[in-house]
Amino acid sequence: MADAAPAPVKKTPKKASKPKKPASHPKYSEMIAKAIAAKKDRNGTSRKAILVYILANFKVDPKNANSHLKLALRAGLKKGTLVSPKNHTGSFKLGEKPKAAKKPKAKKPKAAKKPAAKKPKKPASHPKYSEMIAKAIAAKKDRNGTSRKAILVYILANFKVDPKNANSHLKLALRAGLKKGTLVSPKNHTGSFKLGEKPKAAKKPKAKKPKAAKKPAAKKKTPKKASKPKKPASHPKYSEMIAKAIAAKKDRNGTSRKAILVYILANFKVDPKNANSHLKLALRAGLKKGTLVSPKNHTGSFKLGEKPKAAKKPKAKKPKAAKKPAAKKKCMQR
Repeated sequence: MADAAPAPVKKTPKKASKPKKPASHPKYSEMIAKAIAAKKDRNGTSRKAILVYILANFKVDPKNANSHLKLALRAGLKKGTLVSPKNHTGSFKLGEKPKAAKKPKAKKPKAAKKPAAKKPKKPASHPKYSEMIAKAIAAKKDRNGTSRKAILVYILANFKVDPKNANSHLKLALRAGLKKGTLVSPKNHTGSFKLGEKPKAAKKPKAKKPKAAKKPAAKKKTPKKASKPKKPASHPKYSEMIAKAIAAKKDRNGTSRKAILVYILANFKVDPKNANSHLKLALRAGLKKGTLVSPKNHTGSFKLGEKPKAAKKPKAKKPKAAKKPAAKKKCMQR
């Protein structure tokens, strides 16, 4: 008998793939972000708190939620979308959002531009900062200098200046003024500024003209002007007024500078504006000379020092008279 023919292989039809069910919850990264934003904890949100929020607000399988959450937290820390605070380990905060990478745009060939006509510059609505600074310092008239804030306030009040850029322009102008010497910063008042001495303009050498020979003219005698007599001072010297003030107070611990100043203003015709500065100079001079003394335990107070003894003039020595040689006695011979 002939062999039976092999049965034909039946092709199994492929099953049509079922469409995937849409997820019943967002991605874990999104749920974590919503949980952290809802908690609003400045120290970060713990993993347990995030898990509780996700289980309560999203349809998640509670069996696998914890493991999926751990993986999502690790991935977020790597990407930088999550941050763990230094002093609160185990907590999480939202990191900065990564900026989307911009696709390079295809460059279009630029058409040759025609040279545009230059617009005339608008005249500045205010003078130069160096001039405004000088006006501000002159207006303040502060002997210790004017601070940068006071100069800025004056400029903003009196000139049309952009308030956003005024402070930066002012700083640059002050530095330039200090370098040039048009501004000076006092030693005991740092951060203040005074006007410096104006630089003298260099004089151009004049071309010398040949002098014509002059005839010697007869010299005229100009009568000398009579010098005006100086006005007598309306008060004694400050050293004398200080001595009188200390003597009047009779304080065994010394008299303070304020008390001396009050006494002088009350008893002598002194200019009150300059009295304090003149008094300071006189007190320093008195301490140097020794006419005033500052007690050890009472600094800032002054007492009268010992009067300096007048140097005695050496008396002229009288020349001694030459002694006559005495007559020698003759010895009697025995």
